[in-house]
Amino acid sequence: MYNINVSNTTRAQLSASEQRDLDKFSFTKYILASLPNGKLEGIEKEMVEEGRHENTGVAGGQILSYKAMCAGRGAYRNDLTAGTSGSGSQTVATEAQRPLIDILFENMPLMAAGATLVPNVKGNLPIPKFTRTVTRASEKAETAAGTEFTPATATVTMTPHRIPAHIDLTRSFLLQSRGAENVLRDYLARELAARWEAQAIGGDGIGSNMLGILNTPGIGSVVGGTNGLAATWANIVDLESSVTVANDIGRRYLINSATRRRLKKTLRNPSGTDGTYIFGDTLEASLNGYPALVSDLVPATLTKGTSIGVCSAIIMGDFRDLLLAQWGGVQFLIDPYTQDIAGIVRISAALFVDSAIKRVESFSAMQDALTT
Repeated sequence: MYNINVSNTTRAQLSASEQRDLDKFSFTKYILASLPNGKLEGIEKEMVEEGRHENTGVAGGQILSYKAMCAGRGAYRNDLTAGTSGSGSQTVATEAQRPLIDILFENMPLMAAGATLVPNVKGNLPIPKFTRTVTRASEKAETAAGTEFTPATATVTMTPHRIPAHIDLTRSFLLQSRGAENVLRDYLARELAARWEAQAIGGDGIGSNMLGILNTPGIGSVVGGTNGLAATWANIVDLESSVTVANDIGRRYLINSATRRRLKKTLRNPSGTDGTYIFGDTLEASLNGYPALVSDLVPATLTKGTSIGVCSAIIMGDFRDLLLAQWGGVQFLIDPYTQDIAGIVRISAALFVDSAIKRVESFSAMQDALTT
């Protein structure tokens, strides 16, 4: 239902020959060529050179071009084990080699909710925003002067924040064409996306942290109680009312699984007899008439009064006003030395990303929902 294929936009900007060349890119081949005595050649070398030009001034390791994240083939075979019957052909798998960027964003409910992606950014990114004034246009006589109104302007500036992850692989695993490519892509994408998502939701903006939705000053707020409170139907409706965007097209609720479990057991009207629960009985049910996405990256360890580390957040908003920016491709550092005795290669990867809310009026949150 929430299958996001972001790479198609980038690929559409390439010529047919460029797309064919890009489909030859292999992460495992790139890593092996980056080891001592290895040699970068072909499309792998080209993606490293493009990444260097896209990300000038970034030290440490190599940065692959943003295009490399969109590389993927429809299917591939393990030629080392392919053959006639009895010589290993029965074990040959034909598997899809999916672009890293596809896996990355399919793992991000914020993208599924409609967040706006700003890819391949260069330098700091100032985003202008407009705020309506109190004076509005109104009807006038045929020859009367029109009402003057000038929108107030402000700027949201996005800057790159480094999100690192690493994986330890044996040299023998890297030499196996079967499965290694997709395992590597999937692992890195899940790790990097999870941290990006968590920061975009709940980052505190301190030090190297991004400023997430929950800590952005000015968003709407619904309070449960002095020491937190299990969310009620009134709280859910109040979250809707606290979002002051003009239309409902992009509105979504975002909750964690603990909140979903509690809302499935909570009646809209505890004193009534209709037996209607706040949350429906399907995995992708609506909440208060709006789509509700579930991600356990929504905090469940918040504190309110004496309820220490047990409160959950519930977010309601027009996620089209959440900006997700990415600087270039992925930075890689290939380390064959730290665990060389065991034949292990450490692959460190990092994204340079940020998140920001374009209009705080588009979001509201309850941050003291008890779920036990």
